[in-house]
Amino acid sequence: MNSLGAFRLTVGIITMIAVLFSVAAIAKDRSPAATATTLIDRPSPQMAIAAASRKPVESQPWGVPPVAAEAPPSPWIDPAFSGRGTITIARGGAALAETAGGPATMTVREGVTFAALSWDGEWIEIQTTCSSRGFVHRSQVRADAAAPDVTVGAGLDFSQAVIVVDPGHGGPRNIGGVGPQGTTEKEVVLDIARRVRDLLNGSHGVDWATGEITTAGPIPPAGRVILTRTGKDADYEVRLDSRAAIANAANAQALVSIHTNAGWAVELNYPGSDVYYQSQPELRPQSVRLARLIAEEFQRSFLRFDANWTGEERTGAKSRESKINPGQQFYGVLRHTEVPAVIAEGAYINSVTQERLLRTPEFRQAYANAVYRALVRYFTTDESGGAKSWDPDVYPSTRGNAGGVDGCVIPSQP
Repeated sequence: MNSLGAFRLTVGIITMIAVLFSVAAIAKDRSPAATATTLIDRPSPQMAIAAASRKPVESQPWGVPPVAAEAPPSPWIDPAFSGRGTITIARGGAALAETAGGPATMTVREGVTFAALSWDGEWIEIQTTCSSRGFVHRSQVRADAAAPDVTVGAGLDFSQAVIVVDPGHGGPRNIGGVGPQGTTEKEVVLDIARRVRDLLNGSHGVDWATGEITTAGPIPPAGRVILTRTGKDADYEVRLDSRAAIANAANAQALVSIHTNAGWAVELNYPGSDVYYQSQPELRPQSVRLARLIAEEFQRSFLRFDANWTGEERTGAKSRESKINPGQQFYGVLRHTEVPAVIAEGAYINSVTQERLLRTPEFRQAYANAVYRALVRYFTTDESGGAKSWDPDVYPSTRGNAGGVDGCVIPSQP
């Protein structure tokens, strides 16, 4: 081989090596590194157990069987209902009017839940999914009264708990984050929220050493579980104040908004899950406690899985306040909710390996299991949770509510 041929061969080999390294760099998510603040204040034996049983991400099957939607109810009025509570549209839909007894402007889709604000014995005033007010007739809805006041903590029977589970985003213009493979946040969190609903509606036992949840255990079903996006086709928009209105009208003791995160600052050797709490003085203590419990249970659930974990410099229980309105809570659903509420950001959907996990039923169930365990602890113990909590910071973004009222569409009956 002459010198020119040898030179061309060498160039070709170098080029091939460079291409292979480039492909590997693109396919690989960020590698984990222990560069961020430790998440857990008090490392527990449960964390070691979870890490020891870690599952490689490649072993998880793709494709998620659907979790059943709520069946539309039959018309019914709770004897205790006096106008404040929630209503769910009965089978066949319900006529929506702008005034009590007025002409119908549309037929609302069966199975959709709204906050009930008042009634005159026949017509119930509601706050719609688009923040407007309207009226529906009692004969076309199920109406549930607001829950009585209870004291959350040690000694409370879980059967008294009234919980709102809020699948974030929804509808064609509010899809949330999108993963590298096209997975949308609105679909993932709806499935997780339904899994949380199913856990809360059943009797279970929990092995608190391992986190394993069993059926037919001593923990009774929650008193009531309300989803903010409901029914067979729950892919519709709900304004943030309308989500909060459901919890407020129901007099729930907790609202958990289910989300996935997107974008990160650092690479981690543990899940970079965050849970945002309310900064309002009257709600902050209980909201922080719930956030810390969920953040701790996320670690227990997710350390079993292998992924390239990512997050922010400070992970755990956090809060954001508005740059435009100093001292005011930034997130709309937390700002408008008058009961303890949190936003759970379990994993990063724009991470290659974490999106892959979020596409599996195993990981979605692990997310739901973490929320369930945290809620049981929140309602029936005085535990504060082992995750770190951070003082509120000022968020530079000017966004605080997704989409404008003018473009919002109330779900209609097909």
